[in-house]
Amino acid sequence: MGAKIKGAGTNKIEVEGVKNLKDVSYNIMPDRIESGTFLCIAAATNGNILLKNVDTEHITPVINKLEETGCKLKIQRREIEIEAPKKLKAVDIKTMPYPGFPTDMQSIFATTLTTAKGTSIIVENIFENRYKYTR
Repeated sequence: MGAKIKGAGTNKIEVEGVKNLKDVSYNIMPDRIESGTFLCIAAATNGNILLKNVDTEHITPVINKLEETGCKLKIQRREIEIEAPKKLKAVDIKTMPYPGFPTDMQSIFATTLTTAKGTSIIVENIFENRYKYTR
């Protein structure tokens, strides 16, 4: 855009003002928690949806766990379709730092697993108060 910025990657960044900035185009990356949430909603309701503009690499752990529950997923370059079974299978989850299973998906996936047959075990390794939603 034409700004004068020094110090990227250091603990001190200097920005020198300029008279005008140039226009730029930027596409915001898809949100992995939002994508995972829609997939979990479909799984919990025996649904079938197609998500577009998804970065499937960012939600690989969620995709893997949904497949373990019995969901069928068709993955294309920037889209994913999910077809949920009549009854989900129980799965175990352990949250991990990226690129592992996201802690922000833990409560959403737990809600989805309330519709599964069997016992699921969820281990939270990132955020000590994440289970507060169960109260």
